[in-house]
Amino acid sequence: MTNRTSPFNPRTKARIAGALYFLVFISGIFTQVVHAILIEKGDAGATAANLMHSQMLFRLAFASDLVGVVGYVVVTVLLFDVFRPAGRTGSLRAMAFSLIGCAVLAATFVFSLTPMFLLSGAPYLAPFRTDQLQALAMGALKLYALGYTIGMVFFGLYCSSLGGLILRSAIMPRLIGLALAIAGIADLIDSFSYFISPSLSAMLSDYTAAPAFVGEGMLCVWLLVVGVDEPDRKSAIADSQFLHA
Repeated sequence: MTNRTSPFNPRTKARIAGALYFLVFISGIFTQVVHAILIEKGDAGATAANLMHSQMLFRLAFASDLVGVVGYVVVTVLLFDVFRPAGRTGSLRAMAFSLIGCAVLAATFVFSLTPMFLLSGAPYLAPFRTDQLQALAMGALKLYALGYTIGMVFFGLYCSSLGGLILRSAIMPRLIGLALAIAGIADLIDSFSYFISPSLSAMLSDYTAAPAFVGEGMLCVWLLVVGVDEPDRKSAIADSQFLHA
């Protein structure tokens, strides 16, 4: 009998997940750079002028956000299958956290595009003064940032869950698991500090951003370059069973 290798074996799925993870990174960086260029903190008038002058760029950032969240949904589903040998219940829990986070972000993106409607000069907006519309547009962008931060709570739980799965098994180097667990904790600290005090969050951002970037970056690179070997998955099952015996 001839053994056939599925084109979607564990290694292939891991590498596809790694490639999409990289795409998610790129889309997120692009959106953040565009927003940093166009959005003037505390100045609704200047922000409105920037958005109207660079409408296409701002809409591209919106599209990039959508591409990123769709890519992350696919990454989540693929990684569920990759990590399942390390613990089905833990993999399901991690997938649930990630998909909830993706749903929150998808809903939040409505606020990102809202300024384009408020500043469009449509006839139905005639009852509002220009400064009022500019203030509403800035408010929509603030709600976008708040919704994004809420979504990061669930992504923090997702990273922590994946890190725990790796630490309890041999499916990947445990250093990656530790880095992911720290990344998840950093995301949670960053999010909740923003809810408690935005000024505190600004002070902590330099300390929370790096661990999150390093942890997810390590996972992305490992998936893309190494993937997951079938023997590693069998070893992960054996180790997981031993740890829970």
